[in-house]
Amino acid sequence: MTKVGNDNQFMVNNHVAHDCLLSNYCIISNNNILSRYVKLDDYVIVGGMSAIHQFCQIGAYVMISGVVQK
Repeated sequence: MTKVGNDNQFMVNNHVAHDCLLSNYCIISNNNILSRYVKLDDYVIVGGMSAIHQFCQIGAYVMISGVVQK
């Protein structure tokens, strides 16, 4: 079962697969994919166009950069 904590912000066009655990105060930017069994701790920021592989855990206060296209 996917569980989403409190005060999270999801922007446009995100996919959160099954069995994910998102803690509190996370910011998920545009066009992201969170595969199955991903765990995000508190205050995680995921930049645009990022893909998080299955069975990954992202620690508290981590910022993940997205892809920049030129």
